[in-house]
Parts: sequence; structure tokens; C-alpha cells
Amino acid sequence: MDDIMDAVHAVRNNVGSRIAKVLSPSSRRQSGPSSQGTKLQSEAVVPNAGRAPSLQVFDRAEVRGKSNTSFWDAPSGLGETKGEAEQQTMDPQVEDLHGMGASSLPSGPEPCTHDVKKAGEKKPRMATGPSLSQRVERFMEHAAELTTGLLKREEGPGESAPCSRCNDSPQVTLYRCTQCFSPPVLCRRHIVEDHLHNPLHVVEEWYSERKFWKRVPLSDLGLVVNLGHGGDACRHCLWEPRTMTIVHDHGVHTVKMRFCGCWRDDGQRVPEPIQLVEAGFWPTSMDRPMSAIAIQTLRSFALLSPGANTTAQDFCKYLRRLTDNTCADQVSDQYKNFLVAVHVFGVLTLRKRLGKQADTPIHHADLAVLCPACPQPDINMDPAWRTRPAAERFVDALFHAVDGNFRQNRKAKRSDPDDVALTDGAAYFAPAATIKKIVKALGPPKHERSTCNKFGAMGYFGHNGAVSGMVSVSCARHMFVMAGGGVDLVKGERYAYVDLAQACALQGYMTLYMQVSAYDINCQHRKNLAQRMKELDEIAQKLEIRDFKMTYFPRTTAGVGKFHLPSHKQECQYKYAFQLLPGVGQTDGEASERIWSNTNQVAPRAREMAEGHRLDTLNLHYSDMNVQRTHGLAKYLAGRYITAMEECEHTHAYVEKLGEQVIAQWDSETLAEWRQAEQRYIQGVVDMKNHDELENPYEIRKEKRLTRAQAMAQLTVKACKLQGFSDGLVGAVEEAIDLQETKAQILFELGLGEASDVSEADMTERCDAFFKRADDWREKAGIYLTPLVDEAAKSMNASALVVAAQALLTEATRGLELTGSDS
Repeated sequence: MDDIMDAVHAVRNNVGSRIAKVLSPSSRRQSGPSSQGTKLQSEAVVPNAGRAPSLQVFDRAEVRGKSNTSFWDAPSGLGETKGEAEQQTMDPQVEDLHGMGASSLPSGPEPCTHDVKKAGEKKPRMATGPSLSQRVERFMEHAAELTTGLLKREEGPGESAPCSRCNDSPQVTLYRCTQCFSPPVLCRRHIVEDHLHNPLHVVEEWYSERKFWKRVPLSDLGLVVNLGHGGDACRHCLWEPRTMTIVHDHGVHTVKMRFCGCWRDDGQRVPEPIQLVEAGFWPTSMDRPMSAIAIQTLRSFALLSPGANTTAQDFCKYLRRLTDNTCADQVSDQYKNFLVAVHVFGVLTLRKRLGKQADTPIHHADLAVLCPACPQPDINMDPAWRTRPAAERFVDALFHAVDGNFRQNRKAKRSDPDDVALTDGAAYFAPAATIKKIVKALGPPKHERSTCNKFGAMGYFGHNGAVSGMVSVSCARHMFVMAGGGVDLVKGERYAYVDLAQACALQGYMTLYMQVSAYDINCQHRKNLAQRMKELDEIAQKLEIRDFKMTYFPRTTAGVGKFHLPSHKQECQYKYAFQLLPGVGQTDGEASERIWSNTNQVAPRAREMAEGHRLDTLNLHYSDMNVQRTHGLAKYLAGRYITAMEECEHTHAYVEKLGEQVIAQWDSETLAEWRQAEQRYIQGVVDMKNHDELENPYEIRKEKRLTRAQAMAQLTVKACKLQGFSDGLVGAVEEAIDLQETKAQILFELGLGEASDVSEADMTERCDAFFKRADDWREKAGIYLTPLVDEAAKSMNASALVVAAQALLTEATRGLELTGSDS
């Protein structure tokens, strides 16, 4: 057990250090000049990137065996419950890591304490309170008062109300702001002065003739937005303000804007689009912009798009209705401008967060958020990982899952042929042009005959569209989309697409000693993988492709996800079962399915986009999902760590008890023999070349039984030798079987009681008929079967006779209970 706990601590410390190093900005792979990469590195992909992890945890799937340490050996902060902070004893390795002693973790603020339950503690029940219907009813009791409050907001200032600021004549027109808190009623001059720095607030004018508040643009009241001097007018600007259309969270506004006319050191004026960006507006043109979109609005849409599945078209419709809900079609339509702005702004923001200047060339994984808990060579791994013993290499193993998704397709329709992804090859998709070249050079797909069932992933079903779907590679344990692992499918899930996706996604992991692959049809895909990779390598060399290398993968343990495994043949269900593969633990291999459930919401709009726009949109969604996973990874792994410790201890106790039972029923030699068979299986199952001759030690051995016809034939032959009877013996046995089935039907109906469809009279008739047949059969049995039974009883030992008697007693007792008889 000491060896198991050493592995446990190694895994725990390894994963914790991986998270800290990946979150550290200085550990990112740099593909551009270091000076440019460092300039934007302060805006890392996740907040608090320099903070040390709050606790050192590991995935429960990395634990196999019993743990001698309890949950209280975890870092402080995990064991506090009901306000009781107990003194906790830490493992020395964890204490050193938690206390920042000799660790290489970056320093930062004090780690936060996650609300994680103690081992064995029941999850507290949610506090009870009024139901939703009760709360609604409570509000409706005050419906009149609430309505009065709403109407009061629509009240006018009154006929003699002056400006609350200057107390001017009541004849002046009054205004109010709907965005300011507790807004005063002001005159025209003061409402403009109050909104010099809030030019996009919605202002209403009191229409005294009709007695209602009417929306009016601040530009009509004389407000001018000055750029470049903190809201003051530029003294070098000699031209008139420009009337512009501004899209904001409050709606579509008409704004008068005056640009700065100052000269820079290079003798040029600051371009107008750049002035807009510096002021918080995204221009819709790089020449002479007449409209712009507030950057805050673009950020709002960036959250609504993946979070609420909001499309750009719906968002623009919402803003037009927000501007004028009566005549929304008369509001300026900025939909096309908004599409371009969202596309460019999203890609540039992604570059900024990952520390890549816009003029810096981007390469593989430069714009991807990596999994902090997975091994990232040269980033977050133990410097001495290459010298780790072979038995512990599962600690540094990469678990990846491959899967195809036919919902992420693209329609075959006219689109811009020059539309190229701005994130091509640097985020979560492989270089599109390179993939097309290789697939074209491969020619028509070669159909590989399935030795298992026929699956849709093998091309047994039809697909339509310019893109029929996509295949992607993801982290199989932590649900991160891996960089470069996305490849568009054409006419089905061809093996070549899966091979290219893995070759691109695993470029940075080829030096690892161990990998675990999950794929729905790994039993078929892995058979000729080496030959296919050799062909791809030859084609890549012929086409002089340098994007990624076609190399042989390192040692890979292949499995099939637990959800898809039951659809395979029986032999595949133990050769590719994750629960039976060494070094895999409790990994289920279905991470891709969970990712699809999160990202399929974007599929209906992505299928309508052009090729490049679609890839960039999907990349932005995958990046958002990876960031959210990073934020919640510490708490997620903490929960899995606690569960792993509990299950590990229970499992070890169960296996020990099972071993004792085996020794008691058989002997220790049998147990040792079984364990040797298990070791042979573990050594052989990782290599598919051994699968044909591999025996499964976990499979229940099925003894070969005689069929009913064979049993009758044997009884007939034996009876003929004893007494010369033939047909009578067979008839007696067949009638006995029929009587047994009839008895089972009667007992079943009696067990139903009142729920039975059989009436009491019919049941009495059935029972009488059964007893009469049984009496007749006993006479035949005494003639044909009793001699055989007596002869068999003579050859039985005492223990066998006891077992037979107990079986007869159990059957008789069951019949009496169901019939309710006291006899």
C-alpha cells in the first residue's frame, strides 16, 4: 500500500503544479518576438493568473487502490463545516506545496477557501421556503400598489413645475433621463450639461399637449461628443460635428461627434477610426466612419452568444425594438456592420488575451486555452518526468478523446470564396487549406470492413452539405477542447479526418511516454492506424507540408467510451473497457459528448455562415468554454479528489474481503492463479496485436449445457438400458416440464392477488385441473423416473443430498407462501 500512496501523492502534487504553471503567463509557448509577447502578457487568459492554486488536488481517475491517508490530510480549507475550523494534519509534500516552501509556484494573494464537503458528510439539504406559486400569490396581493408605483413613474412634472436646477420659468420644456438614478426634471441646458460624459443615455421630453414623456436624442438638444481631449472641444478642429449612428446597449442613437484635429509627432493626424476605439466605440469603416458600435455592447454580445444562445440578428432586432418598440423598422439597421464588428473584435480580443500582437504571426496553439491539469511538455510538468519509473508513467499520461459531430455542419450555398478564418490553425481547428490538400491527394476513401457492428462513424450512413460535420480532439478528463484538433468532415466520418485531427492536436505531446485514447470506434480505427499514418506522412512530404508532422504516436492505450461500449460486440466490451484498462481508473471517455451538448447550440447559426466566419465563431465559443472550465477546475478536482479517496478505501476493503472469501471457498493457490491471469491480461490488453489470443479474466466462464432435445435423448438411452422403456420415460419428463410451467403461471396469478385478471372461479378450475394432472403424473413417475432417481441418489454424497433437500424445501415453501396454504 505504500507504493500506491506514493503514486497518489505524486499524482496530487503533479496536477497541482501543472495548474499553477499553465496559469502563469510566463509559461505560455511563445511563437512571436519576445518583446511583443511580453507587452500584452499582463492580460492573461484567466484572472488571477499569478495566484497559486488554493488546494492541491488530483483527478480521482488517477487513483487505483487503497489510501492510508484520510481526507484530513488535504490542505486546510477543505475540512471546515458548520463554522468549526479544525486543526488539520497535512501530508509533508502537500504542506510544502501549500505553504510555498520549496515550491516553484508563483506567489500571489492568499488562496481562497472552496466550499467542499468533508469525506463521509452528507450533502446539506436546501433550505425550505415558499414555493414559486406562493411568492407570485404574495405579489398579487399587492398588485394595486405595484401598479400605482408604475403609473407614478409616468407622471408629468405638472403645469407649474420649473427646472429643478435653475428654477426657470415654468414655460420652459422639461426633460428627464431614464438611465440616471432618481433623475431630476431639468431644462434643456442642464440636461445637456449633465450628460457630457453620458451621451448615450435615453432622455425623454415632457410633451405637455398630449401629457406623456417622449423620447428625444440628446443630439437634438445640442449635445456634441468631443473626442481626444476628455470631452472638451479640440482647438485644432475647424470642421462641423458629424452626425453618426451609434449602437449601444440602450439602443440605436443618433450622436453629433467632433473628431480631434491635433497633429502627431509623425506629422499625421490620429485616424478617425482609432479615435473612436480609444473613446470606446468600434468603427464600422476604416475610411470615414459614419456609424460605430459601443465596445461595451460588443462585450455584452460576446457573453450572450455562448451563454444565452443569442444570434447577432436577434440581438440587433432587440436593440431596434428597444429604440422604438412601435416603429422598429424605421430604426437604422446596423446588422451587417454588427456582424463585421463582432467577427473582428472577437478575434483581436482573443489575440490580446493570449498575448499575441495583431501583426505577430500565429502558429499552432497560439490562440488556444490549454488544460492546466493535463501534462503540457515544457510548461507544467516535473523537470524529472522522463526519469519516472515505468510503473508510474500513468501520472504523466495524456488522456484525449476523439469524436465526430454531424450537427456541426455547413450548408452548401453561395458564400464569399475569399473568406478565410482569422484564427486558422492557431486555435482549435487544424489548418483548413492543409487538410484539404492532404484529403484531395488521398483520393477516394478505402472502405475498411468492420469486424464489429456497423457504425455511422464508419460511413454506413449518408450525409449532405458542404461540410457534413466535424471531428474534434478534447481532453478526456477535464473537458477542454484541445488545440488544432478540429477538422471539418465531408461526406461522413472518414478515418483520414480522424487521423489528421489527432496528428495535429497531439503535436506537442509526442514526447510523452503514455497516452490514453477514447473513441467510439477505437476497435476498428486503431487496426490499420500505423499504415494510414505512413501514407499520410508520404503525402505530406510530397506536398512539402510544414504545418505539422505525421509521426507515429507514442504508446497509446485505446478504449471506447462507457456510454458507447454496450453497442459493440461482446469481445470489444472487455478489450476496450476503460474500467478494465491499466492506468485509466474511473475515466469514462465521454468528455466529447459533454462538449457537444454545450456547443451544439451554436450549430444552427454556424451552418449558415461562410467557411472562415464559421471557424472563427466556433473557435471563440470553444475558447469561452475552456476559460469557464479553467475558472472552475480547482473546485471540480477537489470534489473528485474527495470522492476518489472515499471510493479508494471502500474498494480496497471490498477486494480484501473478496480475496478472503475466495481462499475460504477454494484455496490460496486459486487466488494466486487468478491474479496471475489478471496480470497477463493487463500486460497484453494495451497492445492490439495481442487481442486475438487474449483471455479476459473478468469474464464469467459459461459451462456448456445440454439442450432439451439432447437431455431427452440421453434419458431415453439410459432408460432403455435399465428397463427397456422408451416413449413412456420421455413422455413423463416432458409432462413434468409442462406441469412445472403451468404451476409457475398459477403461482404468478395468485401472487398478483386482486390485480389479477383471472376470476376466482377460473382460478379454482385451473388448480383442480393441475392437481388432477399431477396425480396422474405421479403414477407415471413411479414407473419410469423413480428407478433412475434412486440410482442417482446412491451415487450422491451426504453434502449433495443436503443441497438437493434444501432446494426441494425452498421450492415447496415458496409455493405455500404464494398459495396461502397452511398445510
